[in-house]
Amino acid sequence: MGVIVFTSYILLMHSLAVIFAQDPIGLRVSASLRGLLVGTAADVVLLKQNVDDGQYISNIKKNYQLIVAENEMKPRHIWWGDNIYNFTDPDWLLGGTPSTTGWIQQNGLQIRGHNLLWARDTVIPTWLLEQESSITPDKSKSLLSDYIHTVVARYRGKIE
Repeated sequence: MGVIVFTSYILLMHSLAVIFAQDPIGLRVSASLRGLLVGTAADVVLLKQNVDDGQYISNIKKNYQLIVAENEMKPRHIWWGDNIYNFTDPDWLLGGTPSTTGWIQQNGLQIRGHNLLWARDTVIPTWLLEQESSITPDKSKSLLSDYIHTVVARYRGKIE
């Protein structure tokens, strides 16, 4: 199974390389003309820093209509404690209120929602792991419900 996935990945990368080489208008326009939606994962820190003299942003804007935030919308990044959140990076990306715009809207892109929760210790907030043994099932349900409702309500209407 791993060989098939790896081979498929190599074929996809080769195909994209051919498309990029033959398509100076960019994958975004080419895909749009064919009714396709093409996206990529994007690192908000790299967007904010405008790395590579703007090449990172230029590549995204030229070739994709949609992005998924790499890590900045995962619980470990934004959920700092019981009802304690850091929405700095997601707000920069999306705008923190219904009337504000973020980088996504300003650049004519869409964003696809990602998992709200992960079942891997490497992405679960540290504070939650440290309290895991003392959290009751009812408290766990309450924490998760509050977190999910807070994030979903904040970005309602801004995420595909």
